[in-house]
Amino acid sequence: MKGLFCANFVSWRECWTPCNQVWCGACYTPHPLDRFYRYVPTDEDDYAWQTPTQDGVSVRARDGDHLVTPFQCDLCMFRNLTRRNPLQDFPKDDFLLCCIRRINLDSLWGRESATVEGTLRAAAQMLKQWELVGTTPALPPRGPYPVGDPFGFGVAIAMIVKSLSPGRYSNYQQFETIRKLRAGFSNLYMSSPAGGGVSPDYGWGAGKILPYRQSHSIPLV
Repeated sequence: MKGLFCANFVSWRECWTPCNQVWCGACYTPHPLDRFYRYVPTDEDDYAWQTPTQDGVSVRARDGDHLVTPFQCDLCMFRNLTRRNPLQDFPKDDFLLCCIRRINLDSLWGRESATVEGTLRAAAQMLKQWELVGTTPALPPRGPYPVGDPFGFGVAIAMIVKSLSPGRYSNYQQFETIRKLRAGFSNLYMSSPAGGGVSPDYGWGAGKILPYRQSHSIPLV
């Protein structure tokens, strides 16, 4: 119940040996090449500020994050997207790994620390009670995931890479601009054979959902 475990830990996937990737939460930090801009709240005088609870947001992971997020490590996500292992000292592969790490950190911080801590504590307590009565733990399997991109990492990567391009008023693109890629993808999906079977009652807007389909991409960002 400690650390941050890849969902594919100790699991073979297709031709690849288990990744065996695990970190202590605070050790999972941005890639050395990470130059992505992060939103930081500011006060009325335009000074950046952070409350104590915001310290470290998207800068490091937390123990137990893998219990509330479908977390796959950088190597597994690289395999999902390219169906190969990264090449050493190959700039494009290094940049892709950087993007994967950034998206992973952002997705982990989609849950509040109190939620992560509460889930970790509850899971540990349930395991203890089950051990007392000698029953098999009833927790749902955490993995492994099939090789592929069911959570839309490809779309998320396109968005954060576009964010590095100069904008009209700054040297990076605003979210209102890069989110158009997500909208474009949703239109492409809904007009494809995969999206064509989705009920009209479902959608992408607030309060609407799209049924999970293991073999198809659904935007993460």
